[in-house]
Amino acid sequence: MQCWQFGQTIQGRGLHDHLRSQYKLPSNDRVTSLRISPCCEQFACIDATGHLCLWRFGGFPSGIDSPPFCRLQCHARRGSDLCFVGSSALLATVGQSSQNSASLGLWDILLPPSQAQVASCNAHQDGGSCIAYSAATQAVISGGERGDISVFDLRQRRQRQQWSAHSLAVRCLAIHEPTSLCFSASADGDLKLWRTDQCPEASEDPPSSCGHWVHAHEPHTMLHPLPGTALGRTYGINQVALDGADRLLSAGADGRVKLWAVQSA
Repeated sequence: MQCWQFGQTIQGRGLHDHLRSQYKLPSNDRVTSLRISPCCEQFACIDATGHLCLWRFGGFPSGIDSPPFCRLQCHARRGSDLCFVGSSALLATVGQSSQNSASLGLWDILLPPSQAQVASCNAHQDGGSCIAYSAATQAVISGGERGDISVFDLRQRRQRQQWSAHSLAVRCLAIHEPTSLCFSASADGDLKLWRTDQCPEASEDPPSSCGHWVHAHEPHTMLHPLPGTALGRTYGINQVALDGADRLLSAGADGRVKLWAVQSA
């Protein structure tokens, strides 16, 4: 990973962009998710081996591989996504561990590594793929490889609800805090909208949705596969993001970025 500084004035050369710091994972594996903390003083990543690492900005000279100040083994088989939960010290992660083990974990990095996991649950049988924090409902919402969505209550430290949302894996989530709406985007190109503040207790039925969903991006098909390979579909939506002004951006595997208007029901 690399940290770049943009638009710095260099004497006699005007404005230039330059590499400020470089960070290398101890596992040498692939980064699956990267997040900056609410205070913007540190950042965290999770890799394909399930390790969570945290670094502080500006603590090392430019160009030097900086070791993380915190490293935790969160998932035994695969790490998929993470989010900060209201502060820079509390994080939630999803991934895949051994059979019947926790696919969602809550971590306090101020505690010793052996005590850092403060809550967990097996939210997704085939592993979690994405996670987001909702401050309005005090919950973390996660999506799974089977297309299911889970709501984990942070106050009671238990899973509040789970339902089948998509026919393929949930690839990303976005929370619209003023209305407690949750956008979920899937591998089949569907974009759906849910009300997470109306989840009934201990129910397997989906929450009362807003009645809105669209086929936002078309999944790709390999038109000319190599000999011996089968035709198959690639992921329809890769990422979604809210800009805080009632607009949603979606990036698809079809190479398109779309802008959506968010209207309160």
